Amino acid sequence: MKRSQKFLQNLKKISFVLWIFFLHCTNYLTAPGPQPHFIQAVEYEPRLNVFGVLRPDSSEAGLPLSFIEVESTFLDEYPHDFEQGVEVFVFPCEAGQPTDTIPFFYTNLGVFEDSTFRNPQFFPLAGKTYRLECHKPGYPTLTGQTTIPDVPHVIENSLHVSAEQIQFSLKRDEKVGLYEIVLLGECEVPSKRILPTHSEEIPVSIRISRRCSFSWILIYAYDLHLAEYLTTNISLKPNVYQPSFSTVENGYGCFGSLNVLKVRL
Repeated sequence: MKRSQKFLQNLKKISFVLWIFFLHCTNYLTAPGPQPHFIQAVEYEPRLNVFGVLRPDSSEAGLPLSFIEVESTFLDEYPHDFEQGVEVFVFPCEAGQPTDTIPFFYTNLGVFEDSTFRNPQFFPLAGKTYRLECHKPGYPTLTGQTTIPDVPHVIENSLHVSAEQIQFSLKRDEKVGLYEIVLLGECEVPSKRILPTHSEEIPVSIRISRRCSFSWILIYAYDLHLAEYLTTNISLKPNVYQPSFSTVENGYGCFGSLNVLKVRL
């Protein structure tokens, strides 16, 4: 019995020493992270990658702010000349059926910093559903769909501003997956994101400094797709399997919409 107990004690000591040894030998920066139970081997198929946002508001010059970025995926190369040969169309829909065809053109309209697909005459309408199609020879047709949120609605008499806090309540919109509040004034304050609740009124409270004054509140209402895109962890993690994120079909990326309200304080 004594020999058996001594053997178990020695075995525990040896196991502990081995555990300490492997612990110090492991490089956690390069060690494999969580992996899927299985990886299905598939042949590479070129696809389009898109980031598109429809919004009803306009720039100071009166130009529409909706844009669509499109890139082509390559097996061993970075994207290049992605605008070549790509056709982009947006379709207003009623009862799931397109009612018109709106082409987007590769341009910066002479005022935007970047060159993306835009249409200088297109202003989407709140509450309406739009379908996206991107075509390029040799690539499957990328499709997506979004419904424009309504302009955020601040409940009457709910806005209260003090030296240390701004409070108000928003009316719930089922088309909204995320609200983002931005304060404009003398000081820079990080924007605040609010996830909608099932309540008809969504309370918002932002702490501010007594030393700062603000003149405007910008309230952004993101549709369900943009909300998912903004809240999904898509950062790169070495040696950790991460499935590709997408809200579109036959491709990669996000196609969504937003609406915005500007409130004077």
